[in-house]
Order: sequence, then C-alpha cells, then structure tokens
Amino acid sequence: MRVGIIGCGNMGGAIAAGIREGGLVEAGDLSLFDASTEVASRLADEIGAHPAESLEDFARDLGEGDVVVLAVKPHLIAKVARDYAGAAGDARDGMSVVSVAAGFARERLAEALGGKGVAVRVMPNVAARVGQAMTAIAFPDDATEDQRSSVSAVFEAIGEVLVLDEDLFSAYSALGGCSPAWLAAIADAFAQAGVAQGLTKAQAMAAITQAMRGTADLLASLGDGPAPAATLVDQVCSPGGTTVAGLLALEDRGMREAAHAAVAAAAERDRALGAD
Repeated sequence: MRVGIIGCGNMGGAIAAGIREGGLVEAGDLSLFDASTEVASRLADEIGAHPAESLEDFARDLGEGDVVVLAVKPHLIAKVARDYAGAAGDARDGMSVVSVAAGFARERLAEALGGKGVAVRVMPNVAARVGQAMTAIAFPDDATEDQRSSVSAVFEAIGEVLVLDEDLFSAYSALGGCSPAWLAAIADAFAQAGVAQGLTKAQAMAAITQAMRGTADLLASLGDGPAPAATLVDQVCSPGGTTVAGLLALEDRGMREAAHAAVAAAAERDRALGAD
C-alpha cells in the first residue's frame, strides 16, 4: 500500500505515526506534504517517511498510490483538493482521497477534486495521538472493496472505525469527535471537586483518569447490547450507598439535560459548517 498525507499537524502527524508504527506501510511508501516544508521534514525524520517540497513532488512521489489523506482545516479543504487534483495528472481515478475536516461534505470534496480520485469523508478524534481514536467513515456507494479496505486500514492504525451513512455524520461528530474535550472538562471538574475534599490536584487527576480508563474498558467488555452503560450503573450503585447519592446529585443538577444540549449544539454547528 502507498499512502500520502497532506497536512502534518496534530491529526496528520498522528495518522502518519500510527500507520508507520503499525507497520501498515514502509518508509518509502508514505509521502508527506505540508505548507511548511520544515514541519513535513521533521515529521518524516521522526517516523520514517518521505517529505515532499511541493504538491507536484508529492503527487510524483506517491505515484499510483492507494490513499491520500487531506488533514487540513475545513476552510482549506476545497483549495487543497483542487490544488492536489491539478498536480496529480490523469492517473489518479482509482485513488481514495480522504477529508478529515468537520462539516465538509463528501459531495463538495468530489466537486473540488473534479473527478480525480474517489472522495471519502472521515471524522477521527484527538485520541488518534495515542492510537485510540474512533473514526467514522462515509464511502460513496460505488467505492470498491479494495478502496474501502485500504481507507479502513489507514484509520484502524489509529484506533477503531465505524462505517456510517453521511447523513449521520453531524450526530457522530458530536459524540465521537467532540466528546474527548467534554470528557476532559468533566474530568477536570471532578478533579477540582477532589481538591475541595482535600486531595492534591495530581492525586485527584490520577484517580479520575484511571477511573475513566477502567470504565471505558468495562463498558467495552459488556458488548454491544442496548444499554451497557445503564447496566454498569446498576452494578455499581448499591442501595443507599455513596455512588447512588452522588448520581442523584448529578441528576438533580441537570446532567442528562446538559449532555443532550451539548450533543444537539455540536451537531447543529457541524451542519452549519457544512452549509457554509
């Protein structure tokens, strides 16, 4: 497999590192390009890859590659896609060109590419940095099995993947894309509460971080049933105990309503970005 990544910031760098560390590609089969050649060169040196000094060099280095990942900001995706299509020449019709930008519809990507390559939309999250991302993927209906497996393999190198219809992407972006920041904010709030009860901030953060890590593993162990989270809550809450007392305090202060509002607001913002 040959893979190219345009944009070597946090997400592009995490994807590049993941596919190299996982052995998906050899150093000579991963091409990198960034508007800052210094950034691309530094990442290439760190992980073992080939940095390109221009999009033309990038396209030439990639050759008849399998996947190109556009890991740039949403307002840059259309221009970068057009520029790449112009540099790529005529021999890229079977390549998958993947956008990781929030709110940027697959149809818009296909239009910007002008028929060069197969447009794919994905939404990873920041946990890609530690190989624990959850990534949604929307393929066109006519994507081949080879194209689907190649793109999935790239993002399986940084975590788990979920293939979705694109009309569910706004909802997914809220839950899968935004939730790491929300969970971090919740962790900080609980840590501050621990400080108020006498723990140091370091002690409190260690406690809540491990609790969240262990809880995630427990939820995963309960399988894909309709309500694994509710099952775990019932298992932990002893009648008249400390856990149920704290849970009722959270409920009284609008925990569930706040969660619904956060998801709705983030999904609506994602739809608005797509309409711009």
